Amino acid sequence: MGETTLKHPDNIFNVAPPPPPPWLTDAPFPHIPTLRSSPSIQWNEFSTQRKTLRWTLSKLQNSLRSLHKRKILWPVERYDSSSNLTPIEYLMMLLQPIPTIFNQLNPSNYFKTPMKCLLVNLGHSIHGATFEFEELKLWRLVAPIVIALPGDLFSSTGQIHSNVESALLLAMEHSPKATVIITNFADIAIFLPSNYRRPEPTFERVSTTQPSLALRVLATAYLLVIDTRARLLYLPDPDWNPGQDVANLQGPPQDPTQLLPDAEVFATHHCQSDFDMVTLVRDPARALQFFRWHEYVAKNVSKVVTHPHDTLTAKTNDVGQFHPGIHPVYPFDTSEVPPDTAAHLEAIQRKSPLVAAGVDTLLERSKTFTIEIQDVIDEGSEGGMCTVYRCQINTIDNIPVSTPSLCLKLFDDRFQNLQSPEDDESDDDDLSGDELDDVQANTVHVNGVKLQNFQPEGVELNGIQLITVQFDSDQFENSIHTWLAPVVFAEKYALNEAFAYDKLRSVQGSVVPWFYGVHPFTLPDGTVLYGILMELIEGWKLETSLTRELSPERQINMIQSCRHAVRILDAADISQRDWHSEQLLLCTNPETQVDHVVLLDFASTLQTWDPDEPIFLMNYFHMFRILLHTKDDQRHAGFSRELVLEHFGEPDDWDPVNGWVQEKSVQARDIFDYITSP
Repeated sequence: MGETTLKHPDNIFNVAPPPPPPWLTDAPFPHIPTLRSSPSIQWNEFSTQRKTLRWTLSKLQNSLRSLHKRKILWPVERYDSSSNLTPIEYLMMLLQPIPTIFNQLNPSNYFKTPMKCLLVNLGHSIHGATFEFEELKLWRLVAPIVIALPGDLFSSTGQIHSNVESALLLAMEHSPKATVIITNFADIAIFLPSNYRRPEPTFERVSTTQPSLALRVLATAYLLVIDTRARLLYLPDPDWNPGQDVANLQGPPQDPTQLLPDAEVFATHHCQSDFDMVTLVRDPARALQFFRWHEYVAKNVSKVVTHPHDTLTAKTNDVGQFHPGIHPVYPFDTSEVPPDTAAHLEAIQRKSPLVAAGVDTLLERSKTFTIEIQDVIDEGSEGGMCTVYRCQINTIDNIPVSTPSLCLKLFDDRFQNLQSPEDDESDDDDLSGDELDDVQANTVHVNGVKLQNFQPEGVELNGIQLITVQFDSDQFENSIHTWLAPVVFAEKYALNEAFAYDKLRSVQGSVVPWFYGVHPFTLPDGTVLYGILMELIEGWKLETSLTRELSPERQINMIQSCRHAVRILDAADISQRDWHSEQLLLCTNPETQVDHVVLLDFASTLQTWDPDEPIFLMNYFHMFRILLHTKDDQRHAGFSRELVLEHFGEPDDWDPVNGWVQEKSVQARDIFDYITSP
């Protein structure tokens, strides 16, 4: 195998192959005798409305974009333009890498035999190329044939040249249902035989500024679409709502131990992971006690769990059982960071405050440390689980240290907003009259859990009629699980945020804060909460009048910084699924005086953990909408909408998401814009 390089699928067609040798103009192709069919085949040019080129190219483009995060080994093509390659040798050089796309992007053993490119001898000195793999016969598919011919493909009046007609006849004899692509390495035409949707043979001319590259693209595109069931390239379906699937966990039977009194549970349980969630699914009494505990906390415990001058003890990076033991599939890809974004990151890079204090290595290698709370930065949103504090490290492994102020974010799932099953009305308010009577007549409460559609059955025992209540056990378990499904563990959210910061390690101190680990912190009352320690950054929120008061030039710099920050998330394969304006901190680098944004809050982000379950990156459009849509009571805050629309920039070429912004369709540019149909 020759020299290869790793490429993203959507980038393999962005570099033109070497041009054809001089024989294209210096020497004729072999002479082709004129052939005639009986009866004669009449090829008709596609009408403008029925042309297939754009549709076919869009199929290839969308497929490659969907697989953007994957990489394949692609040949590095070099040869001397004065080489003695024949026309068919040059054609094979163009087409032979195409099977690489399918063989490498599909799972191993997806095809029974690897796809390969074959030379086809059509006779009369006419040669072409096609593709072969075992599934062609199994799926009853026909691969396209690509033929190189001398001279013009069409006459000055638009008629098909006799050489082309002869080649088409030979191709039809070889494979009557094959799409035929014919080229002289300057012009290209696509010929499609008749089928049930196309009663007559048709052709379409191709206009391009890069014929060799276009020929490779067209061969790939028309190969991809031969299967209407889209089986030639395996495209995993992205999970649009990860974590939202309700799985009916079938855990162990009910806990045989006696149910503890509420008072004891309320006093000893300090987080949701203190409850055995799997067991609760099949134990309604304990499930209801969990919700009573939740209500008790909401009414009796302050969400601000620590105060100025409190000392908290932490076990350094002790995440224990909550660490998944695996890592995201795709690393941070610096090749996706364009030069202007890299230059912006360099201009806004801040020094690590712990490096400046000389304690970064000491903290990283420590077992414990203590911090002193200085004040509360953010009490968190209603129904949220996080509070944010200003703090300072006092000791590391009992050694006194002095550090600049840092930012502590504590995760406390006791304050997650959950609905109690005892408050569930099961949509009865939407019913009236006979419908409501029917529901109520077939409803029973078991241990406080409402079940509908039960059927009473009469049983006589010693002449006494008994009523037994029968209900669907699956409904019972599904109801419990539906109420428990929204429950999250603070520890896992903290660890999830830590995974994002770990992936973004190389850009910390620029558009994201410096990150100093996830740790369990012991509060003065003995409660243990997970938290993350970060750089403290001075700045202001997006939706403030201060933002609108910035000069247009400074607003533009901030807007463009937001675009750079989104590119960084995309390059790291990090999808923020909880976008809101509070995640944007606007600031100015104290040394370079460059205005920029810092992104916060990665607890709800997603990364790809399984290549067959990719995430869907929509960071560009979500950020775009945040910059444009401020709250109704803050219409004079935020950036100028006109400046956002003008300076935020276009989606990256790989971005598969189309959207509407301010009644304007926004989508990535056509990566095959050099191929058109005249």
